Amino acid sequence: MPQILFKVPFTDKWQLQALKHKRFYKDAEMNSYEPALSPLYRIRRVREDELTKDDEMLVRFSKELGGDEEKARVFYDEWSKLSGWEQSEEVVVGIWEKLREEGKEY
Repeated sequence: MPQILFKVPFTDKWQLQALKHKRFYKDAEMNSYEPALSPLYRIRRVREDELTKDDEMLVRFSKELGGDEEKARVFYDEWSKLSGWEQSEEVVVGIWEKLREEGKEY
């Protein structure tokens, strides 16, 4: 099942959850955001001028993953070793950099 990495609205935390769920913000501090439809029904390509600072990290990861499910699995496995599913940007980038330092070409 596809997983997504996203910044929790109104916080400085990031989460990794299943894309299929329409409640992928369910653990957000606000605990009130629930989109009407699954993100799969609302997916679209964004223009470069729509990207935010938070999106820059996601674009970088996406390019480095290059659609390789094995690389994504390694990232997921490292994330799952942490306590809790909400992490700071520093922790997320730290996981990525650790994998690169260990010789995994991401």
